[in-house]
This record gives sequence, structure tokens and C-alpha cells, in this order.
Amino acid sequence: MKLTRTPEPRPDATPWRGYTLDEIRYQRVLALASIEIEKQAMAASASNAKEQLPFVGENRGRGLMKILTYIEYGVIAVKLWKRFRSIFKKSRR
Repeated sequence: MKLTRTPEPRPDATPWRGYTLDEIRYQRVLALASIEIEKQAMAASASNAKEQLPFVGENRGRGLMKILTYIEYGVIAVKLWKRFRSIFKKSRR
């Protein structure tokens, strides 16, 4: 491994004095703006993904209610059958 020395500063170069307060504020605003843009993009992405899920998105009213009504019809039919089964057994005798 070869060690290299850092270059010597040029004698005619002015030393760097750091950022000004305006430059720091500008960088801060840029960083906050990019964070907000990413938040909006993530929210839009999550919203699009949510709408495409079968039982969560926009179609939940149609798809889920249709399935629940079939299930409810089945449950109601089983309950009615259990109640009236004894009546039908008695009437056959």
C-alpha cells in the first residue's frame, strides 16, 4: 500500500472561510424541499398500491360486499336449515 501525501496548498489561493449564513439557509431549504418531495412521492406510491389491492382500495365496496353477501347468505341458509330441520323431521313421522 502506497501512502500519498496531500498536496500542498497553492500560495496564491485564498484560504476557504466556510459557508455564509445565506448559503447555509439555502442548503437547508433545498434539503427540506427534497424531503417533502420524497414524502409526496411515497404517499402517492402508497395510495396507488392501496387502490390496486383487492379488498382495500376503491373496489372494496363492490368486491368485498359481494363476497360478504355470499358468505352471509350461506350462514343464514345454514342457520335456517338447522332451525327448520327439526320441524321437517317431525312432519315426516
